[in-house]
Amino acid sequence: MLILLASLTGTSVLIPQINAELRPGLVALRCGSSIAYNLTFAAFMLISGSLADILGRKTSVYFWDSAFRSMLIGQRNSSQHPFYLMLRGLSGIAAAAMMTAGSALLAQAYAGKRLAKAFAIFGSAAGAGLSSRSVTSGLPGWFCRMEIRVRIAPRRSRRHSTAHYWRA
Repeated sequence: MLILLASLTGTSVLIPQINAELRPGLVALRCGSSIAYNLTFAAFMLISGSLADILGRKTSVYFWDSAFRSMLIGQRNSSQHPFYLMLRGLSGIAAAAMMTAGSALLAQAYAGKRLAKAFAIFGSAAGAGLSSRSVTSGLPGWFCRMEIRVRIAPRRSRRHSTAHYWRA
């Protein structure tokens, strides 16, 4: 969760460094990069939530998590601006799918006060992701990715017999 929303804000700080490597021009890179991720992230929230309900929430989280990571690796290794933008858009779709499936998984796994606590952590991770990436994006290397995984302790749910994990 943290890295998903950090990707919304962090690219703004990295634009000059990415431009030095890909050379598309600052305006084209800024507009294209923001539109590619932010627009697909927002546009696919509802669609991906419905898809997670149909295909299974846990399966969706695992699939889109690996897809998101693959897109990040592809963005780092891209040498052409159009390819970078395509991967940026696809990572926005994967982020939206992970976020909606993950929140639905939390709602399914917990009830009462534990549900409120789980969503408090979920919301805190969202706020931390939006604010922290702008600060950490200036670290050495234009694509220095911060991945912090927050796990809600794997306990047996009263409603379900399996342990539930959440990656933030």
